[in-house]
Amino acid sequence: MKYNRSEIMRRAWEIKRKNTDCTFSECLKKSWAIAKEDLVVETTLQKAVKKAQALIDSNDYRLTWGVDREVKTFETTQNGEERVYIGIRCYTMAGNYKGNYKCGYIVKATDEYVSGRYDKFNLFED
Repeated sequence: MKYNRSEIMRRAWEIKRKNTDCTFSECLKKSWAIAKEDLVVETTLQKAVKKAQALIDSNDYRLTWGVDREVKTFETTQNGEERVYIGIRCYTMAGNYKGNYKCGYIVKATDEYVSGRYDKFNLFED
């Protein structure tokens, strides 16, 4: 695993500027923790996107909207936690938006995939 050390150092200085009470060592440790967390979330997100793409490629009978489909992700903060929502967007042959299949979300802090009550697909079900 490779980390962008320049970005880690830059983030440590940003933390130091915002919080002058912390030593630079503490800021650097926080920056490394964020970098490691981001790397873990990326891999879980990549797995989810691959599974959604496989669902599109398999031409699943549950995908009924449109003929052109693509996987989209959307990052947001809700209820105090950062989430990455995953969906399959569908388009007509003319390129008009037809609809979106919800596929759940990933909680960034805990690296946990959650399939919501009204989500059409659970990407990690057996």
